[in-house]
Amino acid sequence: MYQIKCDGYVLHDSTVDDLKVINPKCFLEINKTGSLTFEVPSTHPYYNKIKKHTSEITLYQDDRVLFNGRVLNAESDFENIKVVECEGDMSYFIDSIQRPKVYNLNGSNSIKSYLTDIIN
Repeated sequence: MYQIKCDGYVLHDSTVDDLKVINPKCFLEINKTGSLTFEVPSTHPYYNKIKKHTSEITLYQDDRVLFNGRVLNAESDFENIKVVECEGDMSYFIDSIQRPKVYNLNGSNSIKSYLTDIIN
């Protein structure tokens, strides 16, 4: 069973007729951000919960997370169907700004502390 959640709200559940999106497609690659696209009809109960650059989207297969990311684009077409494009959570690294800093890379935990600093 597949589920798509938006900020905790269930957008898609293959077992519930009122909670289904149209044409969900997920593209995953190693060391890439990945993407998820789908369409939401205007009759969907959580149609207005999807916010561009703010909402967090998670795709599950049973209890396993397949995709986690944010809404890159959410625009309604002329039939009032919201076309949603999501990018994976690795894209957060693209948006980060790293101030200049000197790192001592000779210590035993140097790489770990460097990566921790970047992630934080």
